Amino acid sequence: MTASRRQFLRNLVPVGRAPATALTPAPDQPRQTSVDPTPAPGADTSSLGLPELRESLLDAAGLDALLRDIAACTQVIEVIPRHASQRLVGDRSITLQEGRSLLLHRHARAVQIRYRYDDAQWWDTVICQGHRFRIVRIRHDFDQPEH
Repeated sequence: MTASRRQFLRNLVPVGRAPATALTPAPDQPRQTSVDPTPAPGADTSSLGLPELRESLLDAAGLDALLRDIAACTQVIEVIPRHASQRLVGDRSITLQEGRSLLLHRHARAVQIRYRYDDAQWWDTVICQGHRFRIVRIRHDFDQPEH
């Protein structure tokens, strides 16, 4: 694993709320795939003992970069596709590549990726939103005792 891949994943863990503008830069500007790491409004759940929630918007290139880095830098536990807001698609885990295809072709409403990184379990839910993808990220510390 290269240092640049590790750094890119660290920049995305956790991600913040993206600005309301599109992530696709003007032709003379470099493409940005990470955003300001500010928590989503109302997401401070520490007083409730719940994991912190972060979200962002990605374009297709940002989604590809995210999936490449999850594959290269983490231990993927499972990838779960979803059709409706609460209904799973099937009862089996799929590959990251299958999840990417479902999202890009809009054959699933969302894909949840569960993986281990930095001694914690992370759940990224990637939701189709227009021509972009909303990522909602939660860090779970299942091994930590409750407060």
